[in-house]
Amino acid sequence: MGEHNQAGNDAANANSGNDYRGRLGDLYWVVSTANIAFVCLLLAALFWPNLTERTKFFTANLFNLMVAFAVIAQVIIYRKQWGVMERQIKLMALSECAYIMAENFQQPIVGNNAVTIQGKFFNRGRTPAFALERKIQIGIGKGYPLEDWGRIDWEGNPFNAEPTLIPANSDINFGMTVRDVSDAEIAGIEKGDLLISVDGECRYFDNLGDQQIYIFGVTFELNPVRPYIRYHQHRREKSKPD
Repeated sequence: MGEHNQAGNDAANANSGNDYRGRLGDLYWVVSTANIAFVCLLLAALFWPNLTERTKFFTANLFNLMVAFAVIAQVIIYRKQWGVMERQIKLMALSECAYIMAENFQQPIVGNNAVTIQGKFFNRGRTPAFALERKIQIGIGKGYPLEDWGRIDWEGNPFNAEPTLIPANSDINFGMTVRDVSDAEIAGIEKGDLLISVDGECRYFDNLGDQQIYIFGVTFELNPVRPYIRYHQHRREKSKPD
């Protein structure tokens, strides 16, 4: 029992030391080095041969030592404060960035061997979305597609639009029409046997100069009319060095 208690006390002492070091952070090494320097100065003042006025030597050098380590500690504190401020500024800027969403999908227009989808791109952020480009495609088939079905091949997909600026809290209309849809497919869509799936991708720049990529997929039933959101995803890509 005695050995067990001693082991517990040793562990508690070790944890206490780790907690102390964690609270001080980088200052722990400043304090430790200052203590070592103090001991060295004291030993030099006491035992250095041929040293006159030992008290004056110790007092003057102790003052210089205290000033030096106070400056070092202040620099470390300022650096930590500046790092916190930089992170706060970055988070604030990110919270203000443009944020595009595809919404307000209208009922698909089906007929005359064509299918047309209309909706809006909303900028839900607090700053403009610059140079927005978008590509949209439509698929027709049975059953709900897999979540990631139909994602845009950005380089290979021919559908594109001129870059557009969307101000904060504003929107633009978008539309997509597929022609040469067969009569059988039109009939299947109207009966509800076939579903219309829309996949799109937007690329734009935010106020930080980074490129944001937004992809979405939605599937429509016409009998009854109902959109089913398959996915919404955003990602940020650095386009300029910090």
